[in-house]
Amino acid sequence: QKGSASVKNVLPAVTGLSYEGMDIGNGMAASAYFLYTCGNYGNGEDYPAEEEVEKVRNSLIKYCGLDTGGMIYILRALVKETA
Repeated sequence: QKGSASVKNVLPAVTGLSYEGMDIGNGMAASAYFLYTCGNYGNGEDYPAEEEVEKVRNSLIKYCGLDTGGMIYILRALVKETA
């Protein structure tokens, strides 16, 4: 886990799951893409096409799912290790 307690580092070390290759793979990108879909990126006048919003939405769901689910996967792996 490279000396870090971050879910981004612990998850692959403990479970083998990773954020690698995801369209959105970190919180900063998630925040930026969310604002982009709301038209709050740049001058706020340019809204993305519906197809782009849907693509970002699906990527955010996958990212947030792994972020939240990752903590469950870590806990399960640690419980299994101590059993």
